[in-house]
Amino acid sequence: MTKKKIDSAEIDLKLLENQPEKLVGKKIFKLYQVRGLIHCNKKEYDLAIKNYETAIALTKKIQNNFALEYLYKLIIEAYEKKGDKKLTEEYIQKRKFLSDNLRKIRENSTESTVKELVKHKEKKAKSKIQYLMYYICAGILIVIVLLLFITIKIRKERKKIMQKEKETNILSKKLNLAFDEVVQLAKNNDSEFLTRFVEVYPDFFPALQQIEPQMQNSELKFCALLFLNFSSKDIATYTFVQPQSIQTRKNRLRKKLNIPSNEDINIWMKNINKK
Repeated sequence: MTKKKIDSAEIDLKLLENQPEKLVGKKIFKLYQVRGLIHCNKKEYDLAIKNYETAIALTKKIQNNFALEYLYKLIIEAYEKKGDKKLTEEYIQKRKFLSDNLRKIRENSTESTVKELVKHKEKKAKSKIQYLMYYICAGILIVIVLLLFITIKIRKERKKIMQKEKETNILSKKLNLAFDEVVQLAKNNDSEFLTRFVEVYPDFFPALQQIEPQMQNSELKFCALLFLNFSSKDIATYTFVQPQSIQTRKNRLRKKLNIPSNEDINIWMKNINKK
Protein backbone atom coordinates (compact mmCIF):
# COMPACT_ATOMS: atom_id res chain seq x y z
CA MET A 1 0.00 0.00 0.00
CA THR A 2 1.18 3.56 -0.74
CA LYS A 3 1.11 6.20 1.99
CA LYS A 4 -1.88 7.85 0.29
CA LYS A 5 -3.84 4.57 0.26
CA ILE A 6 -2.91 3.87 3.87
CA ASP A 7 -4.16 7.30 4.93
CA SER A 8 -7.38 6.71 3.00
CA ALA A 9 -7.81 3.30 4.61
CA GLU A 10 -7.27 4.78 8.07
CA ILE A 11 -9.95 7.40 7.43
CA ASP A 12 -12.42 4.71 6.32
CA LEU A 13 -11.48 2.64 9.36
CA LYS A 14 -12.23 5.51 11.74
CA LEU A 15 -15.60 6.03 10.07
CA LEU A 16 -16.39 2.35 10.61
CA GLU A 17 -15.28 2.54 14.23
CA ASN A 18 -17.56 5.52 14.75
CA GLN A 19 -20.45 3.58 13.15
CA PRO A 20 -20.26 0.14 14.78
CA GLU A 21 -23.80 -0.73 13.65
CA LYS A 22 -22.32 -1.35 10.17
CA LEU A 23 -20.08 -4.12 11.59
CA VAL A 24 -22.55 -6.03 13.71
CA GLY A 25 -22.77 -9.79 13.81
CA LYS A 26 -20.52 -11.88 11.59
CA LYS A 27 -18.74 -8.94 9.90
CA ILE A 28 -16.96 -7.61 13.01
CA PHE A 29 -13.80 -9.61 12.23
CA LYS A 30 -13.26 -7.49 9.12
CA LEU A 31 -12.58 -4.45 11.28
CA TYR A 32 -9.56 -6.16 12.84
CA GLN A 33 -8.52 -7.57 9.49
CA VAL A 34 -8.35 -4.05 8.01
CA ARG A 35 -6.47 -2.75 11.08
CA GLY A 36 -3.96 -5.55 10.68
CA LEU A 37 -3.41 -4.73 7.00
CA ILE A 38 -2.84 -1.06 7.81
CA HIS A 39 -0.32 -1.85 10.61
CA CYS A 40 1.43 -4.41 8.42
CA ASN A 41 1.87 -1.90 5.62
CA LYS A 42 3.25 0.54 8.20
CA LYS A 43 5.67 -2.22 9.23
CA GLU A 44 4.06 -2.31 12.66
CA TYR A 45 4.07 -6.12 12.62
CA ASP A 46 3.31 -6.72 16.29
CA LEU A 47 0.18 -4.55 16.11
CA ALA A 48 -0.76 -6.18 12.79
CA ILE A 49 -0.39 -9.69 14.30
CA LYS A 50 -2.41 -8.68 17.37
CA ASN A 51 -5.30 -7.51 15.17
CA TYR A 52 -5.03 -10.61 12.94
CA GLU A 53 -5.20 -12.86 16.00
CA THR A 54 -8.34 -11.04 17.19
CA ALA A 55 -9.87 -11.40 13.71
CA ILE A 56 -8.90 -15.11 13.69
CA ALA A 57 -10.57 -15.68 17.08
CA LEU A 58 -13.76 -13.96 15.90
CA THR A 59 -13.73 -15.90 12.63
CA LYS A 60 -13.39 -19.22 14.49
CA LYS A 61 -16.43 -18.33 16.59
CA ILE A 62 -18.58 -17.77 13.54
CA GLN A 63 -16.96 -20.80 11.80
CA ASN A 64 -16.12 -18.89 8.61
CA ASN A 65 -13.31 -21.16 7.41
CA PHE A 66 -12.83 -19.41 4.09
CA ALA A 67 -12.21 -16.08 5.86
CA LEU A 68 -10.00 -17.91 8.39
CA GLU A 69 -7.80 -19.31 5.60
CA TYR A 70 -7.24 -15.79 4.26
CA LEU A 71 -6.39 -14.49 7.76
CA TYR A 72 -3.84 -17.31 8.14
CA LYS A 73 -2.25 -16.11 4.90
CA LEU A 74 -2.09 -12.52 6.23
CA ILE A 75 -0.63 -13.51 9.61
CA ILE A 76 1.95 -15.77 7.88
CA GLU A 77 3.10 -12.77 5.79
CA ALA A 78 3.32 -10.64 8.97
CA TYR A 79 5.44 -13.26 10.81
CA GLU A 80 7.67 -13.71 7.74
CA LYS A 81 8.28 -9.93 7.58
CA LYS A 82 8.94 -9.92 11.32
CA GLY A 83 11.40 -12.79 10.90
CA ASP A 84 9.67 -15.22 13.28
CA LYS A 85 10.28 -18.54 11.50
CA LYS A 86 8.78 -20.71 14.24
CA LEU A 87 5.37 -19.03 14.26
CA THR A 88 5.49 -18.63 10.48
CA GLU A 89 5.88 -22.44 10.14
CA GLU A 90 3.19 -23.03 12.79
CA TYR A 91 0.62 -20.95 10.89
CA ILE A 92 1.72 -22.47 7.56
CA GLN A 93 0.82 -25.89 8.99
CA LYS A 94 -2.46 -24.55 10.35
CA ARG A 95 -3.30 -23.04 6.97
CA LYS A 96 -2.29 -26.23 5.15
CA PHE A 97 -4.50 -28.33 7.45
CA LEU A 98 -7.40 -25.92 6.99
CA SER A 99 -6.85 -25.76 3.20
CA ASP A 100 -6.87 -29.56 2.99
CA ASN A 101 -10.14 -29.69 4.93
CA LEU A 102 -11.69 -26.99 2.77
CA ARG A 103 -10.58 -28.82 -0.37
CA LYS A 104 -12.16 -32.03 0.92
CA ILE A 105 -15.33 -30.12 1.76
CA ARG A 106 -15.36 -28.65 -1.76
CA GLU A 107 -14.73 -32.08 -3.31
CA ASN A 108 -17.42 -33.70 -1.16
CA SER A 109 -19.78 -30.86 -1.94
CA THR A 110 -19.04 -31.17 -5.66
CA GLU A 111 -19.39 -34.95 -5.50
CA SER A 112 -22.61 -34.61 -3.53
CA THR A 113 -23.91 -32.07 -6.04
CA VAL A 114 -22.97 -34.35 -8.94
CA LYS A 115 -24.62 -37.31 -7.24
CA GLU A 116 -27.70 -35.22 -6.57
CA LEU A 117 -27.81 -34.12 -10.21
CA VAL A 118 -27.34 -37.71 -11.41
CA LYS A 119 -30.00 -38.87 -8.96
CA HIS A 120 -32.34 -36.12 -10.15
CA LYS A 121 -31.74 -37.03 -13.80
CA GLU A 122 -32.27 -40.73 -13.07
CA LYS A 123 -35.46 -39.91 -11.18
CA LYS A 124 -36.62 -37.74 -14.08
CA ALA A 125 -35.76 -40.50 -16.57
CA LYS A 126 -37.61 -43.08 -14.45
CA SER A 127 -40.57 -40.73 -14.22
CA LYS A 128 -40.61 -40.37 -18.01
CA ILE A 129 -40.38 -44.15 -18.41
CA GLN A 130 -43.24 -44.60 -15.92
CA TYR A 131 -45.41 -42.09 -17.78
CA LEU A 132 -44.54 -43.82 -21.06
CA MET A 133 -45.48 -47.19 -19.56
CA TYR A 134 -48.76 -45.71 -18.31
CA TYR A 135 -49.53 -44.38 -21.81
CA ILE A 136 -48.60 -47.74 -23.39
CA CYS A 137 -50.74 -49.67 -20.88
CA ALA A 138 -53.62 -47.23 -21.38
CA GLY A 139 -53.28 -47.62 -25.16
CA ILE A 140 -53.24 -51.43 -24.90
CA LEU A 141 -56.27 -51.33 -22.59
CA ILE A 142 -58.16 -49.10 -25.05
CA VAL A 143 -57.29 -51.46 -27.93
CA ILE A 144 -58.43 -54.49 -25.89
CA VAL A 145 -61.71 -52.75 -24.99
CA LEU A 146 -62.27 -51.79 -28.65
CA LEU A 147 -61.51 -55.35 -29.80
CA LEU A 148 -63.93 -56.75 -27.20
CA PHE A 149 -66.57 -54.24 -28.26
CA ILE A 150 -66.08 -55.10 -31.97
CA THR A 151 -66.05 -58.85 -31.21
CA ILE A 152 -69.29 -58.60 -29.19
CA LYS A 153 -70.89 -56.51 -31.93
CA ILE A 154 -69.82 -58.97 -34.64
CA ARG A 155 -71.20 -61.86 -32.60
CA LYS A 156 -74.50 -60.04 -32.11
CA GLU A 157 -74.71 -59.29 -35.85
CA ARG A 158 -73.89 -62.90 -36.69
CA LYS A 159 -76.53 -64.05 -34.22
CA LYS A 160 -79.08 -61.72 -35.83
CA ILE A 161 -78.15 -62.94 -39.31
CA MET A 162 -78.38 -66.59 -38.20
CA GLN A 163 -81.74 -65.86 -36.56
CA LYS A 164 -83.00 -64.17 -39.73
CA GLU A 165 -81.73 -67.05 -41.85
CA LYS A 166 -83.45 -69.47 -39.50
CA GLU A 167 -86.67 -67.47 -39.66
CA THR A 168 -86.36 -67.20 -43.45
CA ASN A 169 -85.85 -70.95 -43.76
CA ILE A 170 -88.82 -71.62 -41.51
CA LEU A 171 -90.93 -69.13 -43.49
CA SER A 172 -89.69 -70.59 -46.75
CA LYS A 173 -90.70 -74.05 -45.61
CA LYS A 174 -94.08 -72.76 -44.50
CA LEU A 175 -94.55 -70.94 -47.83
CA ASN A 176 -93.57 -74.06 -49.75
CA LEU A 177 -96.07 -76.10 -47.77
CA ALA A 178 -98.69 -73.39 -48.20
CA PHE A 179 -97.87 -73.15 -51.91
CA ASP A 180 -98.32 -76.88 -52.34
CA GLU A 181 -101.59 -76.69 -50.42
CA VAL A 182 -102.93 -73.80 -52.55
CA VAL A 183 -101.86 -75.52 -55.77
CA GLN A 184 -103.65 -78.68 -54.71
CA LEU A 185 -106.83 -76.69 -53.91
CA ALA A 186 -106.61 -75.09 -57.37
CA LYS A 187 -106.16 -78.43 -59.07
CA ASN A 188 -109.20 -79.73 -57.21
CA ASN A 189 -111.14 -76.58 -58.17
CA ASP A 190 -111.95 -76.35 -54.46
CA SER A 191 -114.20 -73.52 -53.25
CA GLU A 192 -111.67 -72.82 -50.43
CA PHE A 193 -108.99 -72.01 -53.00
CA LEU A 194 -109.45 -68.20 -53.02
CA THR A 195 -109.78 -67.95 -49.24
CA ARG A 196 -106.56 -69.91 -48.67
CA PHE A 197 -104.74 -68.05 -51.45
CA VAL A 198 -105.52 -64.68 -49.79
CA GLU A 199 -104.19 -66.02 -46.47
CA VAL A 200 -100.92 -67.15 -48.05
CA TYR A 201 -100.49 -64.14 -50.42
CA PRO A 202 -102.35 -61.24 -48.75
CA ASP A 203 -100.72 -58.52 -50.89
CA PHE A 204 -101.48 -59.96 -54.33
CA PHE A 205 -105.15 -58.99 -54.86
CA PRO A 206 -104.75 -55.45 -53.35
CA ALA A 207 -101.85 -54.85 -55.79
CA LEU A 208 -104.08 -55.84 -58.75
CA GLN A 209 -106.95 -53.71 -57.45
CA GLN A 210 -104.69 -50.66 -57.29
CA ILE A 211 -104.27 -50.98 -61.06
CA GLU A 212 -107.87 -51.98 -61.77
CA PRO A 213 -110.34 -51.48 -58.88
CA GLN A 214 -113.20 -53.12 -60.82
CA MET A 215 -111.65 -56.60 -60.88
CA GLN A 216 -114.26 -59.39 -60.52
CA ASN A 217 -113.80 -62.51 -58.40
CA SER A 218 -113.55 -64.72 -61.48
CA GLU A 219 -110.77 -62.47 -62.83
CA LEU A 220 -108.96 -62.46 -59.48
CA LYS A 221 -109.13 -66.26 -59.39
CA PHE A 222 -107.76 -66.44 -62.96
CA CYS A 223 -104.87 -64.10 -61.95
CA ALA A 224 -104.18 -66.31 -58.93
CA LEU A 225 -103.84 -69.36 -61.21
CA LEU A 226 -101.42 -67.45 -63.45
CA PHE A 227 -99.48 -66.35 -60.33
CA LEU A 228 -99.16 -70.06 -59.36
CA ASN A 229 -97.58 -70.54 -62.80
CA PHE A 230 -100.35 -72.73 -64.28
CA SER A 231 -100.20 -73.03 -68.06
CA SER A 232 -103.25 -72.37 -70.28
CA LYS A 233 -103.70 -76.09 -70.74
CA ASP A 234 -103.60 -76.72 -66.93
CA ILE A 235 -106.08 -73.92 -66.23
CA ALA A 236 -108.42 -75.30 -68.91
CA THR A 237 -108.16 -78.80 -67.39
CA TYR A 238 -108.77 -77.72 -63.77
CA THR A 239 -111.58 -75.27 -64.58
CA PHE A 240 -113.23 -77.46 -67.20
CA VAL A 241 -113.14 -74.95 -70.10
CA GLN A 242 -111.66 -74.96 -73.60
CA PRO A 243 -107.98 -73.87 -74.04
CA GLN A 244 -109.09 -71.24 -76.65
CA SER A 245 -111.25 -69.59 -73.94
CA ILE A 246 -108.22 -69.39 -71.63
CA GLN A 247 -106.18 -67.60 -74.29
CA THR A 248 -109.07 -65.14 -74.88
CA ARG A 249 -109.26 -64.41 -71.16
CA LYS A 250 -105.51 -63.79 -71.07
CA ASN A 251 -105.78 -61.26 -73.90
CA ARG A 252 -108.63 -59.43 -72.14
CA LEU A 253 -106.66 -59.40 -68.89
CA ARG A 254 -103.58 -57.96 -70.63
CA LYS A 255 -105.67 -55.13 -71.97
CA LYS A 256 -107.43 -54.48 -68.65
CA LEU A 257 -104.19 -54.44 -66.60
CA ASN A 258 -102.01 -52.80 -69.31
CA ILE A 259 -99.65 -55.80 -69.53
CA PRO A 260 -97.25 -55.45 -72.52
CA SER A 261 -97.78 -58.09 -75.22
CA ASN A 262 -94.07 -59.02 -75.21
CA GLU A 263 -94.04 -59.76 -71.44
CA ASP A 264 -94.80 -63.18 -69.96
CA ILE A 265 -98.09 -62.79 -68.09
CA ASN A 266 -97.15 -65.37 -65.43
CA ILE A 267 -93.89 -63.50 -64.63
CA TRP A 268 -95.79 -60.20 -64.58
CA MET A 269 -98.12 -61.64 -61.90
CA LYS A 270 -95.10 -62.69 -59.80
CA ASN A 271 -93.56 -59.23 -60.09
CA ILE A 272 -96.75 -57.38 -59.16
CA ASN A 273 -96.88 -59.36 -55.94
CA LYS A 274 -93.27 -58.37 -55.13
CA LYS A 275 -94.06 -54.72 -55.67
